[in-house]
Amino acid sequence: MAPKALPATAVFEFRTTGAATNGGIFDSASAGTDYSQQDAAQLALKDCACTTGGTTLTSATGGFTAAMVGNWCYLSGTHFTTGRYKIVAYTDTNTVTLCADPTDGSDASSGTCNVGGAIDLPTDAIFELAVSGNFMYVKAGTYTFTESIAVSSSVKPTAVIGYNTTRGDDPTGTDRPLFACGAYSFSANASWRVFNLRFTGTATVVCDMVSTYTSCVNCYIYNSSGTSNRAALKSCENVVDTELVSTKGYCYAGSGAFPMFFACYLHDSVRGISQETDYYLTVHSIFDTLSGYGIYKESRNRHRILNNTFYGGGTCIHGSNTGHAILNNIIDTWTLGLSNSNTNPKYGLMICGYNNFHGNTNDRSAGLAAMPGDTTGDPDFVNAGGGDFSLDTATDCDDTGFGIRLGVG
Repeated sequence: MAPKALPATAVFEFRTTGAATNGGIFDSASAGTDYSQQDAAQLALKDCACTTGGTTLTSATGGFTAAMVGNWCYLSGTHFTTGRYKIVAYTDTNTVTLCADPTDGSDASSGTCNVGGAIDLPTDAIFELAVSGNFMYVKAGTYTFTESIAVSSSVKPTAVIGYNTTRGDDPTGTDRPLFACGAYSFSANASWRVFNLRFTGTATVVCDMVSTYTSCVNCYIYNSSGTSNRAALKSCENVVDTELVSTKGYCYAGSGAFPMFFACYLHDSVRGISQETDYYLTVHSIFDTLSGYGIYKESRNRHRILNNTFYGGGTCIHGSNTGHAILNNIIDTWTLGLSNSNTNPKYGLMICGYNNFHGNTNDRSAGLAAMPGDTTGDPDFVNAGGGDFSLDTATDCDDTGFGIRLGVG
């Protein structure tokens, strides 16, 4: 019999110092002690037994305690269906009750049972266990993928959260856990949210959030592939305080609805944002050294591009359809600042003004005129070559004191 589905209150723990055969999950609604937040199992047995059709697990060696209620144990052995089972009741040191029958249809014996302890590596099978409301905590370290993680649409855990030493410490930089994906990828689905994680890899897409209501917060995603047109991130609806790089491709390749970028750093790639659907918002972000395009949005409508800094590259912003708001941006050192491929006067960059153009070969493509509030003064970045786009006190621009965390202003 398969293990029973997890409750919404289940919490996962991943640590590189854990083990694949640890319990790794705790019910936060339980009165027991959370033994998943440690490297080793709290109890390791090798003589467990269970009568088929029942949920009573016994061990002659013993060692069970009432505090273990709410922890999952990892079970395997003769006629055991290998997997994780929640301890729901304690009888005595030799006997506990599980959430489901752990047998394969025959009486089980010689069972290995590990109670608690963290799981050492995220896998697709483990992520598929989750249900809506679950939290997954990932402690700092390098998790080298051995397969792609592609979560089915019916699985909607609340969050995957990285931490350094203590849950909730909101790490930055290299203190964040690293998912070293290699040639594999991480694909979530609707309602997933990832916090405080780093992803590296070479797949077509390193991190694909796939669907609606997804978020990526305080993350670093890097696609180092030498193959063209690959992406760091795809189709995430809310991208906040996140750094994106794709050496030969796109920082973000969008096909989902209504994405929003806030305080992000997109750099050293061919394209920053390549958006295939309408209605996205980009605010207070930095686009740096993008050889092709900063933002590319052919035949798409109603994009909001507000209060960003664009520095160095091919074409800064390209579009063709209607309703775009491009306001209060710094556009510096591009071959072409604004481009519109549609000559129909009813289309184009509909609401465009109060932008600063400096150091560009051409500020605008033919047919696009300067708009009210546009300026041409030097923004006087503190150190653009070093990735610090905060403004000198004597600048001709005003950043109103806003600075993003990723080392840039």
